[in-house]
Amino acid sequence: MCAISGFFSNYLSDEDREGRAQCFLKALNHRGPNDQGIWSNKTGLTFVHNRLSIIDLSTHAAQPMKSKSKRYTLVYNGEIYNYRALKVEVLKSGHTFSGDSDTEVLLALIEAHGLKVALTKITGMFAFALWDSELNSLFLSRDAMGEKPLYYGWVDGEFLFASELKAFFTIKNFSPLIDRESLRLFLRHNYVPGPRSIFKNIFKLQAGTYLEVDLSSPNTEMVPMPYWSLSDSLHPIESDLSDSQIVDGFEDKLTEVIESQMVSDVPLGAFLSGGIDSSLIVAIMKKVSPDKVKTFTIGFEQKQYDESNYARAVAEHLGTDHTELIVSPSQILGIVDRLPEIYDEPFSDSSQIPTVLLSQMTSEHVTVSLSGDGGDELFGGYNRYLWVDKLWGQLRSVPGIGRGLGATIIKLFSENTWDTLYQTFKWTLPKAYQVHDFGQKLYKIEKFLKLNKPLEMYETLISHWYNESVVLGVDDVLNKTLFDSQRHSFVSFTQEMMYLDSMTYLPDDIMVKVDRASMYSSLESRAPLLDRRLIEHVWPLEEKYKIRDNESKWLLRQVLNKYVPQKLIDRPKKGFGVPIEDWLRGDLRDWAEDLLSESSLSDSGLFNVNLIRSKWLDHSSQKANYQYKLWDVLIFESWRRKYGFKGE
Repeated sequence: MCAISGFFSNYLSDEDREGRAQCFLKALNHRGPNDQGIWSNKTGLTFVHNRLSIIDLSTHAAQPMKSKSKRYTLVYNGEIYNYRALKVEVLKSGHTFSGDSDTEVLLALIEAHGLKVALTKITGMFAFALWDSELNSLFLSRDAMGEKPLYYGWVDGEFLFASELKAFFTIKNFSPLIDRESLRLFLRHNYVPGPRSIFKNIFKLQAGTYLEVDLSSPNTEMVPMPYWSLSDSLHPIESDLSDSQIVDGFEDKLTEVIESQMVSDVPLGAFLSGGIDSSLIVAIMKKVSPDKVKTFTIGFEQKQYDESNYARAVAEHLGTDHTELIVSPSQILGIVDRLPEIYDEPFSDSSQIPTVLLSQMTSEHVTVSLSGDGGDELFGGYNRYLWVDKLWGQLRSVPGIGRGLGATIIKLFSENTWDTLYQTFKWTLPKAYQVHDFGQKLYKIEKFLKLNKPLEMYETLISHWYNESVVLGVDDVLNKTLFDSQRHSFVSFTQEMMYLDSMTYLPDDIMVKVDRASMYSSLESRAPLLDRRLIEHVWPLEEKYKIRDNESKWLLRQVLNKYVPQKLIDRPKKGFGVPIEDWLRGDLRDWAEDLLSESSLSDSGLFNVNLIRSKWLDHSSQKANYQYKLWDVLIFESWRRKYGFKGE
């Protein structure tokens, strides 16, 4: 795991080019503190590499790396999990290797087959830049599910790319404009959806694509080309296999994937929350490992947010070498001021805070950690997969006057009052129907009563600021992927939601959260459930293998039950949350009041100040709970204040 960055410029002297490269190295050192490398050619192109040594710790794996023929030069971040099998394939053609790195195998594969074919053969998480001296072309590429980041764009006649935006911030006079539409999308989703970034003319390379950059023509439109897409497997394949055969086949594939992802020349462990996904990963790791598996979890002094006891119980059952950290509110709050530095693009998924703390603790013991990320999107884990389709069918049968009456009744009480009422009868409900933030969810249902199609319901569920003129000069903006999904045919609306989450929320929220948090502590995080081999095995399966009898993750549960008693896992789903609502009325009130003051909000000229101020006053006086909306604005303003960027 590493950081990659680089630039093309005809304006810089050799001294200035070296100076910029050194600044890039320093800015991204946390992603790769073990080694550094710089390469430049006569065209004005420079590659920069920070290395976190994981496989082949020798100098044979140093980057930037040239191919045997010297045609290709590569700077690469990530892991190719099937590199050993690919190495055997290339060896048969007579190729020789200097070391045992996946970087060298990737270059050999490209040299043997060309970039497009090579991309179809590799499975892993990666982002890389490749210079082809024969074609005089620069290529960028990113892994199938967007696990590793890559930003790029033309700025003032120079082409830039990097794993993180903070490399660009070191450039003298770097002053891109904040894109108001990107800001509006950020306030809707708590992340900036790709291919956009928060800045005009700087983009994220989308998952499963490669891009050829014409360095001689800055004004040419750059269109990434897909080499793999989840949409290729939208239509499930009916199988003659029995349930037990399906379960066994999945377990075999998962075991193969996890075994390949445990290859490492440095200490390795796993995040363990005690939930289905991480518990299954650890159970299979134990099955294939001759050594005791190291596991890590974080807990909270505030019991309503603490799930460390579940992780501890699973760890004890599986016999892992378990480490847990119970954090105090002051430790959690101490991360808030560092968020703009860790996530150098506005990002306000509040679970980022415990993820940062978990990564810091884990990095003190291992350099690589496996996680259960991807299980929700691919196996129907989110609660909305269980009830949105049913709710939509029920709403369609209700006459308009009935919907209106229902909305009126919900609005009779505040979210907080509904929460209090719900707590009095929550214990009477089956666990599958017990939820958190009941009042907030009820208010979303109130919005549903006014909608006309299920996709609008999904949009409401995944949105914070929705249909509100919060950014000046910008109407509400819809994520481009939501439009694109309408070109496909889905077997159910549940499948469509799983697809949309996998294409948007997964790469732009979950993967961003984990990548920045882990790499900030020089820790590599791997997600076996996002391995392309596993996705290609699971995605075509019928929906009944993901959701059955109103229970999510059916297939994962069947395998996990072989290793962990159901009683240790069977509990209501709870997010990796922190008490934002209370913080904003207590410990963070002064910080929030400063950032949400009329003068501060007016400074950028970006916001509808009166709208935001009214939300803040209602929240701070406990008239309503606007924690997520306000957290979005606070994170953006904290980021903007740190870096000083302006809107148009």
